[in-house]
Amino acid sequence: MRTACLTLAAALLLSACGDKEDMPTTDDTTAPLTSGDPSGATEETGMSESGVPTTGEPATTTDTDATTAAGDDRMTHYGAPCTKDGDCTALIGPNAVCVKDILGVYELPGGYCSNYCEMPMDGKTTFVPNAPDCFMGADCVGLDGYFEACGVQCTDNSQCPREGYECRRMPTISSEGDPTYCLMTDEHML
Repeated sequence: MRTACLTLAAALLLSACGDKEDMPTTDDTTAPLTSGDPSGATEETGMSESGVPTTGEPATTTDTDATTAAGDDRMTHYGAPCTKDGDCTALIGPNAVCVKDILGVYELPGGYCSNYCEMPMDGKTTFVPNAPDCFMGADCVGLDGYFEACGVQCTDNSQCPREGYECRRMPTISSEGDPTYCLMTDEHML
């Protein structure tokens, strides 16, 4: 199954890819979580002590809140390893997806939890900070009409501890000064 992710090497395949309506959909989701989470959820935040959403609603914490629970690891929610969409719903919310490659250009080693979002239709915006259709203070990254997904900014490789990932700008479509995200290394280009 061809899926895409937030590293968004969309520019590499701009002429070969279809619209986002052509992206595959999946039925591999789990039912929304309930507030009866045995891990010590608080009704106030809807998050367990480990930072996992405990209601059917997506987490609404800030990026700082989402990463504090796991030290400075930016891949505990967005960018977490997965094999199916259900692995990500407990971390991000009911619309989470497990992305395994980006437009057939980059492999995402071990899968990458995210959810889809919408970029401005100007054809040049590549990120929207703290996007309303992303959660936990995540950005929407990508290019309208090709691929758009959510991710959390990073500033250092130590925040991206998964093997095969580093803190970097989006390949091909980013500009100097754009934010950096935990993305796969160039060795994972297909």
